[in-house]
Amino acid sequence: MGEAISVVSDSTGIMLSFNQRDLDKYSVSVDSTFNTGSDAVTYLLAGLPFKIKFINGVTVIIPVSGILRVSGKIIDEVTGETLPYALVMYDDRRYMTDDKGYFSIPVLEAPVKLKVRYLGYVGRDLTLQYPSEGILVSLKSSTILLKEALLEGYETGNALQSGDEPGVMKINHIVAAYLPGNGDNSIFNLMRMMPGVRAVGEQGGLSVWGSKPGESSLLFDGARLFAMNGYNEQISLVNPFMVKDIRLHKGAYGPQFGNQTGALAEITGISGNRKRVDLKLNLNNQTANIFSSIPVGKNSVLSASYRQTFYGLFSPISVEGRSSKNEVRVDPDYKFRDANILYSGSTTARGSYRVSLLASMDDFSYNLDNDNAQVEAYEKNRQFVGSAQLSFNMNNGDLFTFKGGHSVLANDSKKIIRARDKNLWKYNEINVDQDISETFLKVLYNRHLFKNGKFTAGLEGYRHFVGDSIVSLEAYRASFFADQEFIFKNITAKGGLRADYFSGKFYFQPRAAINIDLSGGFKMNLAWGLYNQFVGKVIEIFEETAPISVWKLYGSGDSPVVSSMHSIAGISWSNNKFNISVEAFNKRSSGISQIIRSNQGAYLLSGQMNITGADLFMKWEYRGSQLFASATYGVANEVYSDTFSYKYSPFEIKSGAVINLSPFWLSAGFVFGNGYLDSFGSGRYSSLGTPEYSRLDLSATYEFSIKRVNFRTGVSVLNVLNTQNKKTLEIVPILSKGQGGGVESTLLTNLYAEAVPFSPAIYLEISF
Repeated sequence: MGEAISVVSDSTGIMLSFNQRDLDKYSVSVDSTFNTGSDAVTYLLAGLPFKIKFINGVTVIIPVSGILRVSGKIIDEVTGETLPYALVMYDDRRYMTDDKGYFSIPVLEAPVKLKVRYLGYVGRDLTLQYPSEGILVSLKSSTILLKEALLEGYETGNALQSGDEPGVMKINHIVAAYLPGNGDNSIFNLMRMMPGVRAVGEQGGLSVWGSKPGESSLLFDGARLFAMNGYNEQISLVNPFMVKDIRLHKGAYGPQFGNQTGALAEITGISGNRKRVDLKLNLNNQTANIFSSIPVGKNSVLSASYRQTFYGLFSPISVEGRSSKNEVRVDPDYKFRDANILYSGSTTARGSYRVSLLASMDDFSYNLDNDNAQVEAYEKNRQFVGSAQLSFNMNNGDLFTFKGGHSVLANDSKKIIRARDKNLWKYNEINVDQDISETFLKVLYNRHLFKNGKFTAGLEGYRHFVGDSIVSLEAYRASFFADQEFIFKNITAKGGLRADYFSGKFYFQPRAAINIDLSGGFKMNLAWGLYNQFVGKVIEIFEETAPISVWKLYGSGDSPVVSSMHSIAGISWSNNKFNISVEAFNKRSSGISQIIRSNQGAYLLSGQMNITGADLFMKWEYRGSQLFASATYGVANEVYSDTFSYKYSPFEIKSGAVINLSPFWLSAGFVFGNGYLDSFGSGRYSSLGTPEYSRLDLSATYEFSIKRVNFRTGVSVLNVLNTQNKKTLEIVPILSKGQGGGVESTLLTNLYAEAVPFSPAIYLEISF
């Protein structure tokens, strides 16, 4: 049929628009004469499920049965990178691309008007005369200023987005390069300013809405990172050069995510520049960081990065004067390095693939030996994360994705505590030597079910492993999930179920969410769900004094599988300059554990936690400048036993500013908080001194170019007021040297590292 219609168009000059694949489903044989081309087209389509519409002199052939669809990819105009989770709007309905930038949406009839939006990019409006598949939509990065057209875009524009989905914040991490800090921790520098994300105490992990160590997860290209950063909190284990998109799911997320009862940070790695070679270099007073991407053929690209600290970054110092708390401060010998390799591309117009590898090393040690004392303690981390995925978009719009990955963390540490044995104090050495790994295979399927519906289903298989010097445990988990989304003009509703089979038992977890687009820029969100966690951390408390966190395989031994219920209700309002959102949340968890250890033995306490609170987020933006503020308040209760029961009210208020004086940029960040529970450590350490935490940071950045080389340089000062926050509790013995040169034990001494003190820093970033 398609060939016959083409012959009519060529011989009569009539302008036709049609989908070749739709027409080729039918065969026709005609021997007749027609007065006009339109008469011929009408005759050929008689009895077939098509209708004719005339638009601006064009004869458009449209199917009248089935659902019309527009599908394609959203890409960066300059680099060709796909843009994940971009917003596509049609008929006041909101659709999101997947993690590969692909979309497929139902439409009513031609012409089709679409609006495409993505954080950090200039939005684009499209008018398609006929619904088609496989379209390619390119967006311009907002780093380009188009003053001649009176349209300006800014790299810091649209940096933060809240209120579009319940419990979700979308972050353009590029803006973090302008915030105080040296750029090595751009992900968490920005994430810590978001409502609900704990900044107090400078956590070594991700803590949202009171989540415990190991309860929240960080996914990089779909694979879990067990450690999120090293000893130096200003260096993230995810290289900022390798990051393209960040989505923070604070709670009540959909059934596609499992094995965490806390929050989830989903980081998508870059795809690289398919059009030319890119080279970037960042030098600061802590690290050297180099990145490059190289096109391989026409359809694939290889990206790689390497970063390491300068040797002698920290040097051990002498014992300071002892305070009434018998405290000693030293700085550690510290080394960090990491490497990333990412290879991605497309097999056909409808197929894509990517392979992502990350390896990191983080070592610090205290080794103090002088005339007064002798101290030795250390911690070493080795982490490897690898993932691969292959996707196929079918002719009917269905999408198949195959994923696999492996993550492993090796942790080795040594601490020493003083514990009471009857009426005597004795030193006890705590050695933690753990390996934890996770291996997975997934098959995901997406199809458009019903006229305005999108159905997603997946099968997953996991192998979990936790081992130490005494025992090693492994377990297998099989999972299935299904999620149905309905998109109406002003309402988006989702409902689904996740089922995990683990250690001979099924765990069913229903989840649901609804987003209502009210008039005047207002939106309302509701979400609810049940969650289970099978691998996580348990706090071990030595003599009610010294805590450590150890990985455990839940459901084995005395540690139960953790269960949690999340509920969210929020409302938001936004226009071109303002974004305000308020979310109330409740999280109830059971099965959380503590291990109480002493010289007489150890026993496990299992308990419950309940936290209720609210998040507030406000942002104002104009010509690349923005002011933002957030606040979180909650009331929490943890009960393990009559002895171990805690009530606390965490509170944080944060504010930030980025002022565009191009080519100069000024920025500031401020955090204040208190009320968090640190009785036995939250993260790797307990807090010392005041429970309050406050920090003011400032920075200035200057950008310029010399021919095709771009430069960014700046200075930042962390903790401008030098607030005496403390974060680290290391329990070690200080061994006094006697007159004869021998070593004698003394009382317990707290060895602490001060939370970021007054810290000026400079950096230079070069890109080619």
